[in-house]
Amino acid sequence: MEEKKASLYLLLSFILNFCLTFTIIWTLGILLYLNMRLDDVSMKCSGSLKSNAPVVMDKTGTFRPGDQAVKTEKNIDIEVNDNGFVNNSFKVTTNDDVTITLRNTGTKPHSFKIDDLGVDSMIVEAGGFKMFTVGSLPTKNAVYNFYSSAPSDELSVFSGELTVVAQ
Repeated sequence: MEEKKASLYLLLSFILNFCLTFTIIWTLGILLYLNMRLDDVSMKCSGSLKSNAPVVMDKTGTFRPGDQAVKTEKNIDIEVNDNGFVNNSFKVTTNDDVTITLRNTGTKPHSFKIDDLGVDSMIVEAGGFKMFTVGSLPTKNAVYNFYSSAPSDELSVFSGELTVVAQ
């Protein structure tokens, strides 16, 4: 009788531990998913609230943009897998505020780097993504080479071009 009681207690403790572990893992997964969604939303919201152009009131009392060109937002979604960048050619204008989302759909870590513009995503693990902005773009036409600096990535395969067109 005592052995059956001990076996029953052991079985119940195993079931409770399993349920508790499952609940904790499920909750962490939901929190991670919500955090990624909030990061996406906050990046979109923070980008839409900024304005780089001065606002000036003219003689008629109407507000108009200043003499500087108004910056526009340009979002570039770049997918990289174990065979290279899915799309390796992008075009932006000098008036663009460029935000890049690098999505690693491969099984190995990859990155995104443009030496001439000081852009470096650092390593993005498999299944992960990073969002980052490109700093000041030149005011003239230019072509910049980008590549993955991950240790296992070959430069000839993991590279592409970002073309800047003057407005």
